[in-house]
Amino acid sequence: MAISASLRWQIFSRDGFKCCYCGKQPPDVVLEIDHLVPVSRGGTNDSENLRTACMACNRGKSNNLPSSDLLNQKPIPVENLEEAAEQTAQFCRYLEKKQNEIQRLTTLVDQYWRMKTDNASLDPKYLSPFIVRFGLRAVIMAMDIAINQNILDGRYVFGILRNWRDYGLPSHLFSNDINIDMEKS
Repeated sequence: MAISASLRWQIFSRDGFKCCYCGKQPPDVVLEIDHLVPVSRGGTNDSENLRTACMACNRGKSNNLPSSDLLNQKPIPVENLEEAAEQTAQFCRYLEKKQNEIQRLTTLVDQYWRMKTDNASLDPKYLSPFIVRFGLRAVIMAMDIAINQNILDGRYVFGILRNWRDYGLPSHLFSNDINIDMEKS
């Protein structure tokens, strides 16, 4: 008897979208539904008999019974899935707000660059990760270094930032009391 898509989703959600045997998660593995007690040994498609497993663990287990500690382990009740779904929705809203803030800061930094240089925009796909990593102040400081050296090319700014990423922020530019973080302008 095939497992319905909705039951499969419930089991994946209940188990936190990770393999109950090894703990791996997508995208590193493909998840499947495993019968704790295999169908060939009388197991059913009842949710208490189903677990999330990666393909490798499920194939390795085959039709064997798992260890007794896993057999005795009770899954999270389906009622708790509503709370998990709400927490997931809240986390998604948080990520969306954070992404909007990053886009806002990227736009501000790009406007600063264009105002100071009368130059073309900086590519946000390169700019955003540096803003996230170093914060607004450090990215603007890298721009000011390029401007002060009269090198009005965004690639030079990104080169400065890549050097800071690879070798660390220069201590002579940043005192210890400055918090290089997501700062609002």
